Amino acid sequence: MVQELTLIREILAIITLMMGGALIILIYGAYRIVRDHTLLYFTYGLFALILGIAFSDLTGLYAPDLTLSYWTAVLARLVSVTGIGVMIYAVLRD
Repeated sequence: MVQELTLIREILAIITLMMGGALIILIYGAYRIVRDHTLLYFTYGLFALILGIAFSDLTGLYAPDLTLSYWTAVLARLVSVTGIGVMIYAVLRD
């Protein structure tokens, strides 16, 4: 049962990375047309957010150690918060 749940979690992490990558490519394409740096910063923030979301799940695939799992979850949250902060900065900067 645990193996099935782990497999589902890892498949969803890969799907998150793929869909997030597609969204980043679309936003970057819009940046190349408009040349507004807000979109570029937003792309950087979205990249960090997606990486943070999938990081702990993908690390669990290669290192199932409990201590390492805890610290990767903390690091993933920090990267996600950084990504959200960059996106907020992109929207609010003038």
